[in-house]
Amino acid sequence: MKLIKNEKGVSLVELIAGIPLAVILFGVMIMAMMHFIRVYQETKLYVQLQEDLYNVIETVRYGYADDYYNVGEGLIGLITARSVSVSPNHRILTVYPLLVEQNPNYKCEYTVNDDRQITIKLYYKHVMEEPKLIFPSTKPVFFGNEAQFKILNQSTAWNIVEIDEEGNPLMLKIHLEGQVRYRARQQGQSIADDLRQNTRTITYETVIFLGNSVN
Repeated sequence: MKLIKNEKGVSLVELIAGIPLAVILFGVMIMAMMHFIRVYQETKLYVQLQEDLYNVIETVRYGYADDYYNVGEGLIGLITARSVSVSPNHRILTVYPLLVEQNPNYKCEYTVNDDRQITIKLYYKHVMEEPKLIFPSTKPVFFGNEAQFKILNQSTAWNIVEIDEEGNPLMLKIHLEGQVRYRARQQGQSIADDLRQNTRTITYETVIFLGNSVN
């Protein structure tokens, strides 16, 4: 019978000595995974902010369609608008379509509401009882009284920048400063640190020519 010599294995002492290293490596992996998930979620929310702001501008530009309120009717968008008006506080944009024989009072209102979100209300053959939220595109989330997605420049969102000799609006500027909040402000955290660590901001701006603007 041959004896196997020089067998190698792991002693109990070596195994115990390796446990702390394994715990450290496991902890590093957990922390790396948590960091990845957090960055992914924040990136996803920031991308939504960009897409939502873009979609608001495109909706205002081309109009909003609803199968109940304006089915079969022309959309009320800036590029086909008869006229527009902006409220004195610049929070409400009212868009009027080209004259419609059935109802010359057709219009829609875009409003930056008290929660700093954007709603639309249609006035067609049927009038919306409650405004419909178009920003954000998802169900609103709040951190206390503060919305996760919000418009920072509540009173400068809509501005008529050019009129003709008769006072009809010719050009409208849309300026939206949007912010997404990832988490609530931590106790003891300064305002500057809160904004830097817990939020992201982006600005979308465009000027739209009102080609059909008339009295």
